[in-house]
Amino acid sequence: MLNNPWAGGLNAVQYGKMDLNGDDEEDLVVFDRTTSKISTFLADKARRIFVHRPEYELRFPAVFNWMTLADYDGDGKKELFTHTAQGVTVYRQQSGGEKEWSWERVVEYLTTRGLSGNQVNLQVAASDIPAIVDFDNDGDLDIICFEGGGDFVELNQNMSMERYGNADHLEFVRNGLCWGDFRKHTCDDFVFGVSCGVESGKPDNGRVKHAGNAILLHDLDGDGRKDMLLGNVDCENLSILFNEATGIAARFTGYKSLYPVSEPAVMPVFPAAYLEDVDFDGKKDLLVSPNVYGNDNLMMDFVASGWYYRNAGTDERPDFQLVRKDFLQADMVDVGENAAASFFDLDGDGLVDMLIGNRGRYEEEDFRGRLYLYKNKGTKEQPVFELQTDDYLALSAQPGHTDLQPQWIDVNKDGKPDLTLISIKERKLHLRYFLNLGAAGGTVQLGAGTEVALPHELSVSDRVHFYDYDRDGDPDLVIGGVLGNVSLYENTGSGASARFVLRESALGGIGPGFSRRYQSVAVSDLNLDGRPDLVTVDQSGKINVYYDGNWGSWAKKDTAVVGEPVSGLPSAPSLGNRLHLSVGDLNGDGKTDIAVGTLAGGISLFRNLHPGSVLGVEPESDLRVYPNPAQSSLSMSAVSGGEVAIFDFLGNRRFAGYLPAGSVVKVPLAGWQAGVYLVVLSGNGKKETRKVIVHQR
Repeated sequence: MLNNPWAGGLNAVQYGKMDLNGDDEEDLVVFDRTTSKISTFLADKARRIFVHRPEYELRFPAVFNWMTLADYDGDGKKELFTHTAQGVTVYRQQSGGEKEWSWERVVEYLTTRGLSGNQVNLQVAASDIPAIVDFDNDGDLDIICFEGGGDFVELNQNMSMERYGNADHLEFVRNGLCWGDFRKHTCDDFVFGVSCGVESGKPDNGRVKHAGNAILLHDLDGDGRKDMLLGNVDCENLSILFNEATGIAARFTGYKSLYPVSEPAVMPVFPAAYLEDVDFDGKKDLLVSPNVYGNDNLMMDFVASGWYYRNAGTDERPDFQLVRKDFLQADMVDVGENAAASFFDLDGDGLVDMLIGNRGRYEEEDFRGRLYLYKNKGTKEQPVFELQTDDYLALSAQPGHTDLQPQWIDVNKDGKPDLTLISIKERKLHLRYFLNLGAAGGTVQLGAGTEVALPHELSVSDRVHFYDYDRDGDPDLVIGGVLGNVSLYENTGSGASARFVLRESALGGIGPGFSRRYQSVAVSDLNLDGRPDLVTVDQSGKINVYYDGNWGSWAKKDTAVVGEPVSGLPSAPSLGNRLHLSVGDLNGDGKTDIAVGTLAGGISLFRNLHPGSVLGVEPESDLRVYPNPAQSSLSMSAVSGGEVAIFDFLGNRRFAGYLPAGSVVKVPLAGWQAGVYLVVLSGNGKKETRKVIVHQR
């Protein structure tokens, strides 16, 4: 059983620790560069694990590119240093009562006295990770980073202790032309013996393109001098540079290209190192993760991208031994990248199972998508999902398809949900369906995949959701657009021979918008009012619900729809970017729950706590009328059939005839006035009425 199944996955992780809940035990805070999302985990010292507690994530400001937690003023509380367009911004913890705290920005951007003697912005490249550490052991934090070209390290020495006798200030001076007496250019291309001119005590000034570097400074050989672990964007390895000087003026004279010596950290690109105690023995362990924005070269295995080395030595003379390559990831649902979930009872045991598609993994030198099947081993009320297979339907044997997005829906009107599968191949969206050949309510038996043409104008970044909006039994398309709009396509063919025609390019008035980019959508009745609501997530990372109104005419929109775990008050947490939304009743209470698949390969799950209750299931309507609104023609179908008539609102009958059971009758609307009409079906001792709107042509 996973400790943190719904933590949302992790890709390129930066690790830090601070006390989140006021118990004097440091907890774990991680930042994923690929999703710009912070995740918080409380320390459970008794079990020696970290437990995901997302309520603390709500307290953090927006963080981009990199994050470091360090106590600069010596009060025992960590401050937050992170990237801003102006360089480095700093947040300090502010108390708000027992165990309550928040972040307050204390410095919009740091400055340093440059080599010209003027104050300039202290710049750290967005692609880098600086070392924010008391290098000279004088009590205040210095900032050591690469200059813009990525060849030389620069020292920004904190002068707080020298000037004020305390560490309360963040006043920096650029000390020397460079720092460490070396330069580098490409991977492991080091030149030592460079004269940097760093001064001890109170330095004067001195002078000043970018690659990508991640610095960690720590005494790694037990000689009392801080050495450097360096990751570079051009490198697969971590390089260790040995320091032979004491004080502020470091002098690196040699290096080794593999570290640790036993089972070195080697990744396809840009490994970065962090030191934190994660096994509760009081000694700092080594954590390594790629410092990348995405898997652009498709070489990274984001299922196992958090390498954990336990320190079997001491902090002064560490001995790092590899324990696992999926630290934290092994305790959560994590399929690598671009998780997309769908829920259905695949084995007929009455329990909802979970099927997740991912972006892919390498198979025989080809990057191919997979389906992960998680069987429900719990109960209907308390589902527990366990991985059954990481290659359902053996789709990894089919080259070319990536970014698999499954959804269960009845394609051929036989009363059994079939599997539809969106994927990307040759830079186009593809749709395949797999008919369910098993018995209704029994184990799913899927036939061979059949491809159906999607609208050619769809982008590979559009998100597809199937929903029969006109209730004709054929799945239509609701599209979350990469530009932020929501589109509606009617299926004018049949489920097995679909033909999709654009009906709305801004459904519900949701047109393109910068903050709404990369929409993902789903349709369900969340508030139990009997009408379909629209749920979306977008680049803001927030869930939006459009409701209170008929289809396409929703009157209300809420964003703060997630209950804060402690207070229960509504909140709007950011779940990251490039998300995939799906819905389903996961705990058998008749209410629609929400699952959000993340770019980091995980699932964030939200249980529907609407106070209403489901008193019963409304019988399926016998009469279906579509499209609605209609323009050139109107189609009608019914399960049991009967006499059908269409009246305008003045009571004039415009059409009368017989509607055979299971058949479709199409009525031309040429010459009909725009307005509202009533369709009346009579038969089997009952009468059904539907309202339809006719537009002028």
